[in-house]
Amino acid sequence: MTLSELRKKKLRLDAVNDGTLLYDTVGFVLNQRLAGIQGRKAIVLLTDGVDGGSKKSSYKQTIREAEESNVVIYTVRYNTLPQLPERLRQIINPKVRERVRTKMIKEYGVGSIYLRSLAEKTGGRLFNAETLSDVPQAFGDITDELGRQYSLGYYPKGQAQPGEKRDIKVRTRSPNLVVHARESYVANSVSRAAGQE
Repeated sequence: MTLSELRKKKLRLDAVNDGTLLYDTVGFVLNQRLAGIQGRKAIVLLTDGVDGGSKKSSYKQTIREAEESNVVIYTVRYNTLPQLPERLRQIINPKVRERVRTKMIKEYGVGSIYLRSLAEKTGGRLFNAETLSDVPQAFGDITDELGRQYSLGYYPKGQAQPGEKRDIKVRTRSPNLVVHARESYVANSVSRAAGQE
């Protein structure tokens, strides 16, 4: 999708903002792009994790929506931190430059936690790409994993209320297998109406 197409989608993409409206984008994809699609769904998110001023969605809101969705999210964290000194050189005032540097370091930390949470809460995985040359390997691993997934279902004890969080644990009897699965789910009125949780 081009920059002008994103602006037309009303994501409020500011022309002078060179950052990613990460939370708005995740919210848009979960609630609009994938909402009407039936069956298995996955998002592959390539980003540094830093939100550039989202207005419609927030960190907590999108984590909650991801947890409530039936979407597996794979995050590929592209490390743009080495580019920070070059960006900071454009700021002439040393006090302002240091303030921006401190703020950006904090935002990179928050972004890393956000990307890990999205992946873990949906049964996906976080991949780190230190350089662009690492991205194809991450995408290849994600493609392989998506081709080897199984859907499991169960009937929980008792009726879950909408918004109630339920823990789940998937285990295997074979010691040489690795299971990647969400650790919990949040019951919602849509899944209850469909007779599943």
